[in-house]
Amino acid sequence: MGDPLAGRALLLDMDGVLCFGTSPAPGLRRFLDAVADRPYLCATNNTLVTAADIADRFAGMGADLPAERVLTVSDALRDHLVATCGPDDRAYVLGSGPVAAAVADAGLAVDARRASVVVVGLDLSATLADLGPAIDALRRGARLVAANADPVLLTESGLLPGTGAVVAALLATVDPAAGGAVEYVGKPSPVMFQRALARLGVEAADAVMVGDSLRSDIAGAAVLGIATVLLTCGVTPPHAVLDPVPDLVFPTLDALTDALVDSSYDPPASRRETEVTA
Repeated sequence: MGDPLAGRALLLDMDGVLCFGTSPAPGLRRFLDAVADRPYLCATNNTLVTAADIADRFAGMGADLPAERVLTVSDALRDHLVATCGPDDRAYVLGSGPVAAAVADAGLAVDARRASVVVVGLDLSATLADLGPAIDALRRGARLVAANADPVLLTESGLLPGTGAVVAALLATVDPAAGGAVEYVGKPSPVMFQRALARLGVEAADAVMVGDSLRSDIAGAAVLGIATVLLTCGVTPPHAVLDPVPDLVFPTLDALTDALVDSSYDPPASRRETEVTA
């Protein structure tokens, strides 16, 4: 493969790579300056924010991340619904504003009684009663489309149930013979990665995914033949067992920037074999 960073468009995870909640990753502005002239796109599974929200958040950190450089899972959800739904389809929505907007932008009418597709994101104000129409629709054979399978949401005050937990609750009530498979859109689903590649206008072989999650970022990208770079400053600690094994591993965003700006950088040929897996 040679140098996975050379000449490839960058797909970037956000939390754990570019930021940690509302705090910037050390070296964020230096990194964004280093990649300003090359194609890159940030991809996030967060259903609670829009691309404009993220641009504003980064501006508050003193960093310039244009909204057009961001692909949210709600954006990908809209495109997936456009591609897979017909004019007679109706939806029931469990999700916050960006998810509801994605359904509306896809041209789907919301009709709980006649829903042929249940769309699930995360809504922190939802109650158990809100799951009722979704359960009824699924038992009638409606499709289940979920923004992601993330079981928890990490907040500054602790963990909350994530979209994956809502999906699990719905599936627990549905007769397997009546309910179909869940259509996941966010990472590690190929849907999200394929949409990101389309936005960048590149093939999988011409992109590299930079992330901190082996499951969502590295495994999801590798399935499509996208080169992978793991940062061990997020959810994957430095001495974790690497499965799957990324093409390159860096401890911090600053270390990745060093590799990007140093023309003499030569990635270790045996990185796969030498990475610590204690």
